[in-house]
Amino acid sequence: MPQGPGVTREQIAATSSLCVVGKSNKDISIQTGIALCTVQRWTKKCKAVGGDDPPLQFKRTGLARKTG
Repeated sequence: MPQGPGVTREQIAATSSLCVVGKSNKDISIQTGIALCTVQRWTKKCKAVGGDDPPLQFKRTGLARKTG
């Protein structure tokens, strides 16, 4: 069950750009108004990709899900 309003693409972009600049997760959380655990999740994705713009969705690996 999702909680909270969610994170917009603009907030994700701001988080990743501040991560590249070298700001700490706590500073990014204060500046953007996003929860610290969410900032940590997105900075981890940003560092794993190694760029400014982390992918918003990953393609699932394995076989397609059978629905019928």
